[in-house]
Amino acid sequence: MRSFRTIGRRGVMLAGATLLTGCATPRTEDTAPAEPEPTDPSPAAPADSPSPSSTAGVHEVPAELREQADALMAGGVVLYLRHPATTRGGTDSPDWPRERQRLLSAEGEQQARDLGEAFKVHGWQVHEVLSSPSWRCRDAADLAFGDYRVEPLLTGLLSESGETEDALRAYSQELVRTQVPAGRVLVAIGHSSNIRAATEASVSEGAGVITRVDDGGEVQVVGTVDAQGWAALK
Repeated sequence: MRSFRTIGRRGVMLAGATLLTGCATPRTEDTAPAEPEPTDPSPAAPADSPSPSSTAGVHEVPAELREQADALMAGGVVLYLRHPATTRGGTDSPDWPRERQRLLSAEGEQQARDLGEAFKVHGWQVHEVLSSPSWRCRDAADLAFGDYRVEPLLTGLLSESGETEDALRAYSQELVRTQVPAGRVLVAIGHSSNIRAATEASVSEGAGVITRVDDGGEVQVVGTVDAQGWAALK
């Protein structure tokens, strides 16, 4: 049974769900002691048809990620990702030279590749990929998807203040309200502070929040997938 929580007009509806995760040929007795009758080989029982979440190449989906995988296949959703693992912590600015910014570690680069591979394996269709101007986000977008567009309004909230910070927050809150076509996924790669402002979800590096807009115009959080989840899905 699902339970929903709506948080105001700009709020988020949280959906909770409990995730779930051959026949032998009968023997016939010989009726005569003479030469046994040849037995017609029985055709093998057909394999179970894959569920929608075991898409593209009949790839098995872990039970705890089935709802998220189904949502990405159905499309009409936003996948708001935090950049993968970095070489260090702290706050920086996208205006700084690349060498001064937080960059992806070797682990983070692999996490980005896992993300892109999961999309390829399951056949999830990308509507567009947006990236914060920070290099850790841009490198992740490049490694995972190749084509992407830098969106300055995805700059991390902690890098700005005042009216600029308010504009960044408003952009993220409207981003998750985007009406994405069915069968397509809008991917945004940014920062934890912005994701929290838009979805109230706290995510680790490499994790993403999947959202959709329901028939009543409210934003619903379908679920999250962390970096280990993308690796399990690839």
